[in-house]
Amino acid sequence: MKHFLTFAMVFLTIVLAGCGGAKAPDYSGPAAVIPVPASMDIGTGSFAITKGASIAVEIDSEKARTVGAILAGKLEGMGVAVETGESNPAVVLTAEGADSSLGDEGYILKITDSGAVVRSSGEAGLFYGVQTLLQLGETVTEGGKTWFVLPQATVRDMPRFAWRGLMLDCSRTFWPKDVILRYIDLLAMHKMNVFHMHLTDDQGWRVEIKAYPKLTGIGAKFDARYGDQPDGFYSQDDIREIVAYAADRNVTVVPEIDIPGHMTAAVVAYPELACFKPDNLWVYPNTERPEHIANLTEDILCAGDPKTYEFLDAVMTEIIDLFPSKYIHIGGDEAPKARWEKCPKCQAMIKKQGLHNEHELQSYMTGYLADFLEKRGRKLIGWDEIIEGGLKDNAAVMYWRGWITDAPMHTLEKGNELVMSPTGHCYFDYTYDNISTEHAYGFDPLPEGAGAEADKLLLGIQANMWTHLARDVAALDRQVFPRLLSIAEVAWSPESTRDLDSFMTRLKSHYTLLDELGVSYFVPKPAGFPGTVLSSGTVEIPMINLVENGTVRYTIDSTEPTPDSPVYSGPVVIEGDGILKARTFLANGNASETKTALVQTADFASVDAAGKKQGLAYRYCEGRFETVEDIRNAKTKKAGNIGGFEVPSGSGPGVYGIHYSGYIEIPADGRYVFSVVSDDGSRLYIGDTLAVDNDGLHPAIERQGWADLKKGLYPVTLLYSEAGGGGSIDVSWEGPGFERQAIPAEMLWRE
Repeated sequence: MKHFLTFAMVFLTIVLAGCGGAKAPDYSGPAAVIPVPASMDIGTGSFAITKGASIAVEIDSEKARTVGAILAGKLEGMGVAVETGESNPAVVLTAEGADSSLGDEGYILKITDSGAVVRSSGEAGLFYGVQTLLQLGETVTEGGKTWFVLPQATVRDMPRFAWRGLMLDCSRTFWPKDVILRYIDLLAMHKMNVFHMHLTDDQGWRVEIKAYPKLTGIGAKFDARYGDQPDGFYSQDDIREIVAYAADRNVTVVPEIDIPGHMTAAVVAYPELACFKPDNLWVYPNTERPEHIANLTEDILCAGDPKTYEFLDAVMTEIIDLFPSKYIHIGGDEAPKARWEKCPKCQAMIKKQGLHNEHELQSYMTGYLADFLEKRGRKLIGWDEIIEGGLKDNAAVMYWRGWITDAPMHTLEKGNELVMSPTGHCYFDYTYDNISTEHAYGFDPLPEGAGAEADKLLLGIQANMWTHLARDVAALDRQVFPRLLSIAEVAWSPESTRDLDSFMTRLKSHYTLLDELGVSYFVPKPAGFPGTVLSSGTVEIPMINLVENGTVRYTIDSTEPTPDSPVYSGPVVIEGDGILKARTFLANGNASETKTALVQTADFASVDAAGKKQGLAYRYCEGRFETVEDIRNAKTKKAGNIGGFEVPSGSGPGVYGIHYSGYIEIPADGRYVFSVVSDDGSRLYIGDTLAVDNDGLHPAIERQGWADLKKGLYPVTLLYSEAGGGGSIDVSWEGPGFERQAIPAEMLWRE
């Protein structure tokens, strides 16, 4: 029933909802909303919803009523039972007074001491206003009575980007339907609106296709030799339920059928789809790949056989019937061409279509699919490899290969739509050492050099969670949360309101909400101290607890901290050498990884400055180095002098190592903090003592070391390796009387 209520009637009824009975408690805060709204003013008063109140929905649509029902269900779960109707409304959902300039997803939330009103011109905006309301509120129980207490506030809000997504790999690990529905809820409450399901890969075909039943009859099961491995698939009824559940929460489910590569499950089920009958091939867990099978399986779909296109037509026909999303993802990534190069049918297709090579053959197949989908009112989207061989006008690109730096601008300049999801910020199968929550928050989705075309063509941003390693829900949660909250804020909030310090403060409070939801999020390690401490004797090491409801415990004898270890309450004093280890523990049993500091007594010897020249010496060595220490004995490709710790001009791209050597001038006695950010590995030495250890194969990450030094000149060495994909090296310091900065060239010397 449509509720034709005048503003006066609504106001009067809500006033009555806040009156009578025991005095409601005051709001204690904090008002910590993620993602941060475009504008939010918090007042001094509060309003409390309690049992018997109701929610008035003034928009005559099923979806609007669903929003009201979802709010009622959330409040009931908190112990505040409410109803949907006119009687005694505490919350009103309405289009009256909405600001159309905020769009269908924008909203205005007004909370006074009389009640709360959410205004929006679209049901999606009502839903997001409700999410902000739920995050602002706190449940308080006193004297056997429960209230949901809200601050007086005015919020005006709208999203920055239209595409705010998470990709979940449902192939390498099959996630049961209840896990999928749970993740849709977690996305929706953080105003994310795209759930990208990666449904097919070498490790399993996970969606029922009635025209090809063996895709799930065979392709959804790991070979029997692997024992009891989690497998399965989504029936078409499962998919319809997932899609409907998501739609109620303003989430679009985008399916991905990876074409033409990553097709082991399909060609094992239907060998005729491959160029040649696959020999000695089966469906295997990603972590147990047989030695005779290449990392990227070469048996992909045959691009020259009409049977393949019949298969694609049938699969896509069923997929678009199941998924109403505008965009259909066809993968397109990592498709080896070895079989196509030898396949007579593929070579004949190249000749018939006037193509020049196998990359153009893949582009032909992509174009076939793009046209098929376009005729049916849909649009193809694929990973950025679909650019190779020629990007089709009717295709959208999902950028993932962070080292192919010109791909985003190439896409925009061609006039194609773009979603940004690069490895360096958005790949959540990476460790937190590689991509921290802070690093993910620092992502700017706007490609460098983008102009006005980006306003129309840059759809948004997406995080990607590949599940070859995280194979249970707790492990999945740890990889995704809290980093997903960084991406949610980047995707939703305007740049003007985003601030890392503010976000990290709000995140501390948000952990309590994640605890209530049963999310086994990654617990940040204690901060405030480096991996290496080089002291002249006794040292005091402070720590920072990044989790509001966590307790930091530590040891100084190299043993792992346990729930019974000493609680951190102030700087830890270590005399002489030692190993400090610290972890953050939560009351629910969840705990962080261990953070370790190697503490050493170091007696640095300064050298005579006579005869030294400005700059550093370097040696450039080609090759891949598993550890930077291998650079010391590597063959020198070129050598010379350089002004500082930078990559010499003319170096790379590719794989290489650089050995820098010289001296660093210390201007005054005191403690110096050295920071090294590198992609890939690096190590910084003062004299022969390791000061910063950032070794390993990884994207750009930072490591620090402290060193107590006296005024003078000291030998310095930096070993740096790049393992491909685009590298970087940055060395900075801070010390007595100056804040962090790049090491000035005038402080570096050589023979």
